[in-house]
Amino acid sequence: MASVPTPTPEELAAADAEERALLARLRAGDAMAFEMLVDRWTPSMLRVARMHVATQAVAEEVVQDTWLAVLRGIDRFEGRSSVRTWVFRILMNQAKTRGVREKRTVPFASLASAETEEEFSAVDASRFHPEGHRVAGHWASPPPRWDEQPVERLESRETIAAIRRAIDDLPPAQRT
Repeated sequence: MASVPTPTPEELAAADAEERALLARLRAGDAMAFEMLVDRWTPSMLRVARMHVATQAVAEEVVQDTWLAVLRGIDRFEGRSSVRTWVFRILMNQAKTRGVREKRTVPFASLASAETEEEFSAVDASRFHPEGHRVAGHWASPPPRWDEQPVERLESRETIAAIRRAIDDLPPAQRT
């Protein structure tokens, strides 16, 4: 069995200096430093999150929420651990919380399947490109825009007209 080499004091000092420099860049809003971390750590973060949630899509949301929490909290990071340890602790908290919440949630589609005793799909599968297609799973024919439907356009015009009348009734300073 091969032994893991013990870092020298110089290597430890260099790693510590590199960590402090990274933290300073993140706190200064350095987008390149943040992008580097996202590129480097996201694959591992997805694997960790996936151990706690039911689907890849939810794991991706957890990772995204983690990165947002990192951005919001970087100024409060006290440095009692490495930045990586701190980020992964946030990830674990997010993933565990989301995993518990997901287990308590029942998708509507599963309720419909139970009631009808047959397979239920909220959207007809034929509206999507099939497996093997270069954009499999994407809309083959996207749903029409709501604001382009005749009824919605009419309601939209009525709403805008009502808003304009309400603005016209305001005192001049508020109208401006």
